[in-house]
Amino acid sequence: VVRYANKQEVTVNDIHAAGKRPAAAAKGLIMDFGFTEQQQMFRDSVLAFARKELADGALERAHSAQFPHAVAKKMSDAGLLGITIPEADGGGGGTLMDAVIAIETIATVCPRSADVIQEGNFGAIRVLAHFANADQKKRYL
Repeated sequence: VVRYANKQEVTVNDIHAAGKRPAAAAKGLIMDFGFTEQQQMFRDSVLAFARKELADGALERAHSAQFPHAVAKKMSDAGLLGITIPEADGGGGGTLMDAVIAIETIATVCPRSADVIQEGNFGAIRVLAHFANADQKKRYL
């Protein structure tokens, strides 16, 4: 059961019952989990990049213990690393959702390359972006 601010209660069965979905959507009772137009355009461009630049050699990278430096450079040049870092710090100024879309999309073509995007958007880089002083940001970001 979902209870909305207006205290109206709606069950999952109510929402998914035949014919109820359009009425529920019109009342704002169904969340839209689809991508925005901008997110879909971003996803499409990332997918085109992945197919062109990452498809060849994907299987070899998946089974290699070596870090794919050449692939990381390509993705950095394409703006896929540092997506969530503020533009003022040299990043893309995007959202966490943008980074997740990039990771998921790249993973459909080359899972190892998706690891590189994850490493280049989360973890240490985010800690530095949020907590480093200006000198540290200049040096490491």
